[in-house]
Amino acid sequence: NSLIFLEYTKISNPADTASEASIRHAMSNYVAVQKFKNRLCQIPTPSQLPEEGNEDGEDNDN
Repeated sequence: NSLIFLEYTKISNPADTASEASIRHAMSNYVAVQKFKNRLCQIPTPSQLPEEGNEDGEDNDN
């Protein structure tokens, strides 16, 4: 699959002198960032967490 992207990169920008290793490294970084962003989206924020309260559902503000 990476061969297809390498060939596409060379065809789409023939003036680019980047090596195949450099292109592979850039693609790897891009995929790593996307995976990291997806993982961050799955971590609940404090506003998404259920509120803590008593068993009857009322807060204990005394």
